[in-house]
Amino acid sequence: PERRERRRAKKNRSSMETELVYSTPSSLNNGSLKGRLERAMRNNKLLRGKLSRAEDSLRREQKENQNLKSELKKANSQIEELKKSTRVRDKVEDCIFALIVYLRACNSLFLTRIRERQKMYIAELKAQVNMARGLLQLLIPCYRSAGKS
Repeated sequence: PERRERRRAKKNRSSMETELVYSTPSSLNNGSLKGRLERAMRNNKLLRGKLSRAEDSLRREQKENQNLKSELKKANSQIEELKKSTRVRDKVEDCIFALIVYLRACNSLFLTRIRERQKMYIAELKAQVNMARGLLQLLIPCYRSAGKS
């Protein structure tokens, strides 16, 4: 069992990861326990440094992830605002189009009414002209007869 423990300790030293090596009373006598303890302490210190760096890196990544999440939320809210403004713009465009159609219809109706009024006015004028002609035709013989006398 002691040989296996030594082999494990050698393997672990090379990979900077150490296990606790349980020593038997015979290993206490050979004086290697102090060296093992020193190596274990160095490895422990190195591993604590690696752990600290890994924790720092993890905190940075978590902070970056938080920032990315907040940016994503902002982008999503901007997209929603754009969708709303697009919908509003589309509604405004629809209203403008409806207003244009309404104005064209009103203009057409207005022009139709003007034409009808013009036709009525022309008809009235024609009637007045015809009445004036009729009166002239009645008055001309009277005027001629008055001029002869």
